[in-house]
This record gives sequence, C-alpha cells and structure tokens, in this order.
Amino acid sequence: MTTKVVITGDSSSAVKAVERLRKELGSLDSIAKTAFSLGGVISAAGLVAYTKSIIDAADALNEMSERTGISVENLGRLQYAAKLSGVESEQLGKSLQALSGEIVAAAGGSESAIAKFKRLGVSVLDTTTKQIRPANAVLLDLADAFAAMPDGAEKAALAVDIFGKAGAEMIPFLNQGREGIG
Repeated sequence: MTTKVVITGDSSSAVKAVERLRKELGSLDSIAKTAFSLGGVISAAGLVAYTKSIIDAADALNEMSERTGISVENLGRLQYAAKLSGVESEQLGKSLQALSGEIVAAAGGSESAIAKFKRLGVSVLDTTTKQIRPANAVLLDLADAFAAMPDGAEKAALAVDIFGKAGAEMIPFLNQGREGIG
C-alpha cells in the first residue's frame, strides 16, 4: 500500500523561502568552515538556532515590506540606521505603516494629511506622473525636513501626526536626514 500526499495552491512564498534558506545556509556553511578552521567549536544546536534566527529575521523583513510598501532591501538599510539611533525594529515598522497610511490619505485628497506634508515641503505625488511616490522616497524627504527643524514640541507633534504613536521616538532617526538613513 502506498500513500501519496498532493499539495496544491500558490507555492511562490514557499519557493522564495527555500531560495532564501539555500542562500543563508551557503553563508552559514562558510561561517562554520571558518570557525572550525580556527579551532572553534560550534554545536549543531547552535547552527540550527542561528539558521532559525536568520530565517525569522528574513520573514519579519518580508512581512514588514508587505505592510509598508518599502522593499526588503531598503528596509534592511532603514532598520540598520534606526538601530544606530536607538529606534527598535518594531517601532520603525509601526511608524512606517502609519506613514504609508498618511501618504495614501494625502494622495486621496485628505485635507489634514495634505497639510502635514505641505507644511514640511514634501510631496506624496510624483510631479510628472501624478502617481503616489514610493514610501521610501517620501521618508527620505521627510528625514531632510525633520533634520532641518529645531528640536521641540512642534517637531515632536509633527512626528506623531505623521508616524503615529511612536513618532516622537523616530526623531533621532529622522534627524540623521537622507544621508544618515538612506
């Protein structure tokens, strides 16, 4: 007697996950070879835990990318800059989600959302195509605007208006300007 299991559906996520795992395991293999050549001892459990943490981090970035509309590559750079300024990944993700919502609201004609961006001299629409600009491009423009502003209550209030509850914590990150976070 033979049992056969057939799985159907969209396999694109699984294929991407396997490809990511293959790349990460290749990197892990070179790290392990280096460690063993230096006389280090790495346990199998340690390798498994390390691999799992890599996969979890990649999945988290992928999910954040879907929620914010910012590419995984750009999110990786943003997370690094955020961490250097004391902003945790979760705060960054929530703030970027709030920003995306404000961008869509402004593009959809919300007077209050339009006023927030206008006050900072940032456009959410491409002047040529009249399409919504990528969230990453808007973020970099906002960072330049915040970096140029004096610290104080007005700056904190604007950050909360645009980036949500964690907006005030985003100020050290934003104060780096485009050059520091881009």
